[in-house]
Formats: sequence, structure tokens, C-alpha cells
Amino acid sequence: MVDAPHDNGHDYARQPLFEVRSKDASIGVELAGASWLADNVTRIELDAIYGISTLYDINPVLTRQILEYTLEEPVKDRNVFLPYVLSDLSFDKEKFLPIINSTWFVDGLLPEERAFILALWVASGNELLYNELLDSYLVESMTISLPISGDVDIWIFHQGNFLKENMQTVVDTVLETENLIGSPFPLNDVIVVSVNGSKYDIGAGGMNFGNVILILLEDQIGMEYNISHEIGHFYFGSNMCPLWLFEGGADMVTTYVQSKSDYDAWDGTLSVDMQGTEYCLENNIPNINALNNPDYANEVALTTCGYILGPYLLTTLFTIMGEDTFSLALQKLYVSTLQYDPIPSEEKIYNTS
Repeated sequence: MVDAPHDNGHDYARQPLFEVRSKDASIGVELAGASWLADNVTRIELDAIYGISTLYDINPVLTRQILEYTLEEPVKDRNVFLPYVLSDLSFDKEKFLPIINSTWFVDGLLPEERAFILALWVASGNELLYNELLDSYLVESMTISLPISGDVDIWIFHQGNFLKENMQTVVDTVLETENLIGSPFPLNDVIVVSVNGSKYDIGAGGMNFGNVILILLEDQIGMEYNISHEIGHFYFGSNMCPLWLFEGGADMVTTYVQSKSDYDAWDGTLSVDMQGTEYCLENNIPNINALNNPDYANEVALTTCGYILGPYLLTTLFTIMGEDTFSLALQKLYVSTLQYDPIPSEEKIYNTS
């Protein structure tokens, strides 16, 4: 649940498209004719239009170059998101200028280099990490074909800490998550940045930026969990569902992928994680419904139990309902968000069947 269309998306796009056309009519006309604007306009696509407008104020020639990438067919997420990322980076000249003045940029951007700029963008909040990635990185890439959505390109940018087994975790999670939800994978580019979080003093774990995943762990057990969890957030996004479903859905995806990785031994159920439920009981939060108590004062307990009770409920429902029925319910809920229903209410989630 990562990027639902805006309601009546073309109305949202009209103003930024007008801005672009007022600056350069030919660029405005070409942009308006982009195939990715033919249907409902997503947040990412709207950001791309604003990105083109901002870049034009900085460098019209650069804007034309970036526009051409967005118009390539087949449409790739790395190309559509590139204008916004570059426009965002442009507000910090010390980060922006080394990119656009580099030989590899001036010579024209290869697909890997476009994906790499998105990787740099998620690292831009940490100066040391940004500069070290810009100076040197390793990359692994491959294209997989999914049953529903077709080809998805996978890009891994790392510093030597990403193993062959980690790539397999990415592949398995993308495949199995689409299978579980029963709807096309939300992106056709999966971009992962894997670094040692402790080296850069940015914690450990993982973060999903909507288009790019940042993995901050060195140990392999933690790496596998965080890869699956963050990929799960492509369907279960924070802007699309309440916390317990946002985190519980990503954790449930992780449990599902790990269970199916040992397919010969899998009995069709998911292990129900009881860890932490006693803490919630002790804090008078026995179930999901109790998370909505407006008079409950302990915010720490509410947030913690959102993380605990979400996966507990979902894995329990999976085991009770069975994979097919549970998957159909998730698909119905997910598709409703793509039709730009508002963030689903608790009642709507409970009534999904």
C-alpha cells in the first residue's frame, strides 16, 4: 500500500503541468503526453511534474535530458521518480553539483546510474554516507518476471556487505508478496541500499522511503528479516493504513516468506507470534480494538502494542482462514486503497472478506 492515486488525479496535475508549459511550451506538451499520465495520477507522478518545473528554473538543458528518461517505454519507476529526486537534491548544492557535473552524468545516464541517484537521495541525510557512496559502491542487479505485474528490476547498492543469499531474499519476498496479496507488485524497480548503520551513526534495522529501501544491518539473520519487512511496506505503507496494519502487515509478509522458503516442511499455517502480548495485557490493551481508546494515556504502550498485536492478529487470521481466503481479503482491502478510498477505517478493515 505504497502510492495510491489522487482522487480525480488529473485535476491535481493540471496546475503543475500549466506551470511547466508556461516556462517551456514544448516541454509542457511532451510531459502532458507521457503515457504514465494517461490514467489516474499517483503521488510519485505528481512529484515528477513538480520536479520538472523546479529543475527547469535551475537548468533548462538538464530538464530536457531528464524529461527524455521519463518518456522512455516501457515506463520505469526509476525514470519517473528521477526529476523529483534531483529537484530535491538541488536545494543542497554541495550534494547536487557533484552529481550533475560528474562524467557519468554528463555522458548520459545508464539505467543503473538513474537507480543510483535514487539510492544517493535516501543517503543524503547523512553526509559521510552520501560522500562515500558517491565515491565508491558495489552494485548487484537482476530482472525477475512476476506472474501478475511482469518484469521487475532489482538494484542493490552496497559496500561489500550484501551476499548472494540476501539477493535471494529480495527475489523471494517480491515474488511471494505479490502472490500473497494477489495484486501487481507496486513498483517495477526495487532499489535497496545496504550499509553498516553503526558506522554512520544512523541506527540499525531498515527504512522504506516509498521507492527505495535502506538496510542498516550487518548480521545476516537481521538482514533477511529487515529485507522482507521493508519490501512488505511497499504494499503496507504508513500513508495507507493504521500503524498496527502498517507494521503488522510487513511482519506478516516476513513470516509468510520465511515459512514458504522451507516449502517441503510448510504445513500451510503461519507461526503465531505471542511475543509481547503479555505486555499488552498488562497495560490493558488486550486486542487491536483497544488501540483506539481515546482516553488511554500511555502513548508508549499504544505504539508498542501496535507493533505487537498487528502481526499477532494477522498471522492468527491467516492460520484460521487459510491462505486462499486470507489472500482474497487482503487483495480486496489493497485494491480499495488503489481506488483512492481514504485510509481504511478500522471498521472497513474488520469487514473485509
